[in-house]
Amino acid sequence: MLDLSIDPTPVYSFRLPRVGYWQLPVVSFCPPAMDGKKDLPPALSRTRFLEHYSSHYDAIPVFTDGSKSDAGVGFSF
Repeated sequence: MLDLSIDPTPVYSFRLPRVGYWQLPVVSFCPPAMDGKKDLPPALSRTRFLEHYSSHYDAIPVFTDGSKSDAGVGFSF
């Protein structure tokens, strides 16, 4: 990162809790969130997301992204 003049300061610092996995909240995935988005026009994808997201006003959102190339793979959340 320093070779590319990128500030190595993390965007968000997170420490894993020192609790057992059985003490963590249950994570669930909604079927619409699992649908492939690459076959949908961007406007329709956005509309479907906003409709679905509005039904989860009390949930903690977690956004993810991933990519794959011949050089390797990467992900973020």
